[in-house]
Amino acid sequence: MARVPYARHFGLSREAFALSPDPHFLWSSPEHAEALAALEVGLRTRRGLMVMVAEVGMGKTTVLHSLLSRLGDDVRTAYLTNTRLPFDGLLRQALDDFGVEHHGTDRYSLVGALNGFLARCADDGTIPALVVDEAHDLDDETFENLRLLSNFDTFDTKLLQVVLVGQPELDDKLRRPELRQVAERVATRVNVNPFDRRASVAYLKHRLARAGGTIDVFTAPALAYLVQRARGVPRRLNVLCHNAMLSAWAQGAPRVGLACAIAAERERTGASLVRLSAPGGRRTRNAGLAAAAAVTAIGVSAFLWRPAHPPLVATAPPAASLVAGIVERTAPSEAIAEEPSSAPVPVAAAVALSAHGDDAVDPGTRDSTPRASDEDSTGVAAVPPPARSTRRARATAATPTAPARREEAAGRVASRRAGRGVSEGETDGRRPKAAAPREAGRRSRPADGRRASAASFDARARACFTPPGAARGSRA
Repeated sequence: MARVPYARHFGLSREAFALSPDPHFLWSSPEHAEALAALEVGLRTRRGLMVMVAEVGMGKTTVLHSLLSRLGDDVRTAYLTNTRLPFDGLLRQALDDFGVEHHGTDRYSLVGALNGFLARCADDGTIPALVVDEAHDLDDETFENLRLLSNFDTFDTKLLQVVLVGQPELDDKLRRPELRQVAERVATRVNVNPFDRRASVAYLKHRLARAGGTIDVFTAPALAYLVQRARGVPRRLNVLCHNAMLSAWAQGAPRVGLACAIAAERERTGASLVRLSAPGGRRTRNAGLAAAAAVTAIGVSAFLWRPAHPPLVATAPPAASLVAGIVERTAPSEAIAEEPSSAPVPVAAAVALSAHGDDAVDPGTRDSTPRASDEDSTGVAAVPPPARSTRRARATAATPTAPARREEAAGRVASRRAGRGVSEGETDGRRPKAAAPREAGRRSRPADGRRASAASFDARARACFTPPGAARGSRA
């Protein structure tokens, strides 16, 4: 056996953590001891079909080699490992291990040669045993043919003993309904489970003692870390301890510390590998997350900083035209004499009058407000909206003062009274006008008889400066 470079450094006579299934290093844990004893008893008592199931790295092959080394000359064994072969290939390999000559290549000839060998073993008193390792890779047809081979028996004994050894997938296959006949033939079933912490430490002590060393080559933190990361699997313990001792030897450390144990675990799992462009690598995942975050940020910025659409406005006609249109629609039978206006009312004045008359607007007249995009009887038509700076400058320049608003309100009241033929100071049989405005710059509430006219005027003035989208929404 080749010596490892750290053997002399730690006082070992040979490698303590080799991965070969050497029976010399087999540690008889309660699980392994029970499995080994159950298989040996099953073979010697000719139980027929036996199954051993264990996880990867639990030492199944080591148990089998120990079993074969403990059997005497009275047991003839054939050990099969290549379970990917078809059944005829497995049968030829078994005959070669048994030392049986066979000339034919078809299944009939091969089965006949095996039957003759079993008959001779029965006469000699020897026990033929077929051990199949990695049995979880067998297909359903091969399982069924092995079951048929187990039918070779006499009145009082089974002529061929079959041992199936595999991973937990073997147990899953035997539970399938298609293989229930094979599962019913299993006479001995053993399982080898992972070690606990105490058994793991005892396993390491046993391996080091076999190699001439002690457990003291590991510090307490390093030993606890290695046992915890191995999770009770003997093969992992071998790999981790070998790598940790190799790292400590390279650094010249007298004992294996925690840093060397962590480095051994990273080497076993490949955590130290840096992937540049492979799918699923650390940098690839980070780059994907960064790209997604950048796209999201761009979308949010574009949504928050998008320019607002300027509202559509309409130019306002002179106040005299609005008054004339209102008088024509609100006086059903009287001849109304229109009083000419000396100067047109500014646009901002109409806006101010509309704002002061909100309390006089009848809610029923809101639904019938014409849209600014349609031309009505007053000649109001929609025009393209001016720029935002132009609208702001125009509104600032045309803002009326308090005296101007009072003069405009007085002119409007005079026009209404002239249209009804009522001179100043008369009431025309209606409720007298209120004494004075409540506040300077605010118009008083009109009388009941003039409420409809004021509501219509306010609605039309508001329609001139309402965007088309808002007008449609109010109609809906």
